[in-house]
Amino acid sequence: MKKNLFKFISILILFSLTACLPEQQTTKTTASDNALDTIDEDNDAATSTELSEDYNFLQLSGVKYSSTLPLFSNYSDTFLIRGNEVLSFIRDYISTYQTNYCVIAQFKNSYGTNAKNLLILSARIRSYYNSSLGTKEYFLQVAPNDSTINQGDCLNVSMTNALESAYSSTSFAFTLEGVCPECTTTLTSEGFQIYTNTGTKLSTSKITLSHLSIKMNLSVGSSTSTSTSTCSTNSECSSLGYNCCLSNQHVMVQQYLLLFAFG
Repeated sequence: MKKNLFKFISILILFSLTACLPEQQTTKTTASDNALDTIDEDNDAATSTELSEDYNFLQLSGVKYSSTLPLFSNYSDTFLIRGNEVLSFIRDYISTYQTNYCVIAQFKNSYGTNAKNLLILSARIRSYYNSSLGTKEYFLQVAPNDSTINQGDCLNVSMTNALESAYSSTSFAFTLEGVCPECTTTLTSEGFQIYTNTGTKLSTSKITLSHLSIKMNLSVGSSTSTSTSTCSTNSECSSLGYNCCLSNQHVMVQQYLLLFAFG
């Protein structure tokens, strides 16, 4: 009886979460760990060999951002960097056996005793077969609060020397949370710069990400983020980096399921 009741409750919760999921999902292949973001195919471009966007963009679940990506400082999932330029660049240089690049986001206005002004993020190469393009699409996946990945991929002597020379600073953060732990206001980074994992900056003639940035919102649950921690529509949550609004709270589907299973 107890087992059947648990199964019934599980079905009800999964049904309630269908509103959080994008209408169209595709399967992706990854170089190592699982990609949690959803790539939506552009059905209008079925006869094209390029994405419909003529610029590189950021994607969080099914939402695309052409310039600034809003994220809570404690956001625990991943986002993607996509675009025709990204696709062709990785495809042309995949033979170099580079498995990741390093994205640098400078927060000039970070403040406080423990503040850091350079956020270093690993951008791992990923791919999947995009049926709309009729070819494999390459893109980059970033985990902004995974210090293990970001340090493991991008913390080395060559990178440290290159960034110290470029920014006159070694004030490095490897998680978004680590940029400004004492902040009580939102911060927006400068445009992204991209380096190889050996510390060579890529020229804009190869790939341009300088129009892309992160707006760091206060973490959900902090005393100063009360006004943005509740919601009434899914679009409010998408604009802040979450999947949907459930019981007036911003949620990620994966986090909700884990809370139910183990909470």
